Amino acid sequence: MSDNTNAAAPAASEQDAIVQTQDGSEAAASDSGQLAAVVGDTSASEQGDGDDYAPWGENWRQDLTGGDEASLKLAQRYTSPRAVWQKLLAQEQVIRRGAHKAPTELPANATPEQIAEYRKAVGVPETPDGYEIKFAPELGAGETEQSLVKSFAQFAHEQNVPAQHTKKLFDWYQQELMRTRQEEQSTRQRQIARNDADLQKEWGADYSRNARILGEWMETHPSLAQAIKTYAHDKGVLAEAVELALELADPESLIGGEPGLGGKSMEDRIDELSGKYGKRTPAEEKEYDRLLEARIKRNEGGGRRNRAA
Repeated sequence: MSDNTNAAAPAASEQDAIVQTQDGSEAAASDSGQLAAVVGDTSASEQGDGDDYAPWGENWRQDLTGGDEASLKLAQRYTSPRAVWQKLLAQEQVIRRGAHKAPTELPANATPEQIAEYRKAVGVPETPDGYEIKFAPELGAGETEQSLVKSFAQFAHEQNVPAQHTKKLFDWYQQELMRTRQEEQSTRQRQIARNDADLQKEWGADYSRNARILGEWMETHPSLAQAIKTYAHDKGVLAEAVELALELADPESLIGGEPGLGGKSMEDRIDELSGKYGKRTPAEEKEYDRLLEARIKRNEGGGRRNRAA
């Protein structure tokens, strides 16, 4: 009897030493509890780690990821298929609660911390300068336009407008501004052309001379020239500029052949206009007066030169 008992003892001991896994493989019982031994908690050896991934087997990560390297690296973070499932359930709960979504609006009387969190979530920069918006070089933005950019960025930041939306709004404004300027320039050029045709008809033979004298006068008065160019679309301003240039012109510039006058001198023109007494147009009356004044200035200048001699 005792012999049978003694014979059975080694079998029981051997059974304890061999653990039959669910996938048919055998593992030494002594392997169980190695991790617990490392961390100093031998009680964990009772549960073992084989059951966590059975019946997947030790290569469950490769089977789960299908050999994808990136997915496999991520799977290495989980200790078992059960841990992956628990993570999936947790994420599902987060999605159902909507906790994964960025806040859609700030609460009333939001704290600085809430404002900072909201701005970070929706893409609002920390400061207005973070929008990084500026006018295109072809617009030639000056100080006024640059001040407008800063004001716009400041307002967008106060209203917590995301950077991508702010850029789209500013780009739209730039395009509209450029389109408006192009239309204004086209309208201006057409008006200048009409003014030129009207004055050519009004001045007649004096058109070339008047244009020449105005050009010479503008070359010597750059500041006034810029103002004339700015308002060149205004026919009245252009006509007054010509009158001023003629009044201030050197008398010698009114003397000599003019292509529009058929080579006539100032005296010839005076005689011609004098013969049209009572029939001169308003423009010819002004021209006649200017020519007489120019002749007086010329004669006075000649008298002074003779006395000096």
